Amino acid sequence: GALFVGGSFTAAASPVRPAPLGHVAVWDGTVARGLGGGVDGDVYALAPWAGPDGNGFGVVVGGAFTTAFAPSTPALRCGGLAWWNITGSDPAAGLGGWAMAGMIGPLDGVVWAMAVGPRPAGGGAQPLLVGGHFDSANGATGYGGLAQYLANGSWAPVGTGLSGQVSAISLGGGGGAGGAVYVAGDLRLVGPDGGAARGGVAGFDGAQWSLLPALDGPVHSLAVVGDAVLAAGAFRKAVGQPASLLALGGVARFYGGGWA
Repeated sequence: GALFVGGSFTAAASPVRPAPLGHVAVWDGTVARGLGGGVDGDVYALAPWAGPDGNGFGVVVGGAFTTAFAPSTPALRCGGLAWWNITGSDPAAGLGGWAMAGMIGPLDGVVWAMAVGPRPAGGGAQPLLVGGHFDSANGATGYGGLAQYLANGSWAPVGTGLSGQVSAISLGGGGGAGGAVYVAGDLRLVGPDGGAARGGVAGFDGAQWSLLPALDGPVHSLAVVGDAVLAAGAFRKAVGQPASLLALGGVARFYGGGWA
């Protein structure tokens, strides 16, 4: 097995000397190896992904970097999102090469969260949803912190009306490319009437976005389990929740229209 890790580190402890890692590495249970020369900034998100054609094997890496480095190829300008292609290699060996996630233009900011949807029945890439603090992908603007890479090889918004800074993503049944998507962050939703509302968690049902009831602090992680949405973060209660109710203590479940 192999464990891929990312963060703010640049080296691993070694009996002889620190091994340079460049913010991302693979651990085989004994040794940590760098992925080429790594990337030039912190890594916040990792996800297994079969690549832009859906037939590969690798790990997509997101964070606050602009360039990925490999020993035998030129540095790759990638704008906070890159794919480590290990097709045909032992994942734990640290062998592979960097490629642009999507093989098209980079994002223009920081990636904080990612989620990978199921492989389409007709083939092609698995939907890759990317959240963070950015507005453009492949030169097109208006993404507002959330974009998805589709099986046809293009970037697209996820629905309409939602913008902000996305710090967590989780998929429900059939998530991605039109399925259920939940995101957390500093969010703004513009409705059909032009009115805007702010919130910390929102859900997309394949047709439109809706804000979940507000919590009194930020949400850092989300998970969809069955019909429930689980959230963890720096909050104590839902906004408007009676003081007599038990504090949520940073972990809550949304089910049946409310947090508990």
